[in-house]
Formats: sequence, C-alpha cells, structure tokens
Amino acid sequence: MGVAGVAIATILAQFASAALVLLVLTRSKGDYRIEWRAVRLEKNMLGSICALGLPSAVQLAVTAFSNIFCAVLYQPLRRGLHGWLDVV
Repeated sequence: MGVAGVAIATILAQFASAALVLLVLTRSKGDYRIEWRAVRLEKNMLGSICALGLPSAVQLAVTAFSNIFCAVLYQPLRRGLHGWLDVV
C-alpha cells in the first residue's frame, strides 16, 4: 500500500490512542477524571479559546504551506534544474 498504507495506519493509531486516553480518563478516580454529564460549552470560554487558537492555527498553516512551497522550489536545484517544468 505504500504511503497510503502508512497514512491509514497513522490515522488508525491516533484514533486508538485517543480512545484509550478517553477510556482511562473516564474510568479514573482522580481529580483529572472526565465526567461526561458535567461537560458543557460556555460561550465566553469558547470565545477565549478561539481568540487564542485561531491565530496559532493560521500561523501553523502558513508555515506548513511555505515549507511545501520551498520544497517544491528546492527539488529542481537538487536535480540540477532538470525537469523544472515538470515540478511547477
């Protein structure tokens, strides 16, 4: 399966990890226990989270796209400019 198989395995592993963490936190007796009946969204808190998280998400996206852009530009230089039109 190649790259697609690695991607699928990574996604499945992340879901399994998240499920196990939620299971442990739900069954825990400590102060960090998740009580699903007590979980509520508060508009003020959600607004604060978005106000902090949105700029960070935009910065991360810009950085990721610039890395891809630089990698695309760098590839022809590694190959001695052969196939430049094939990359762009």
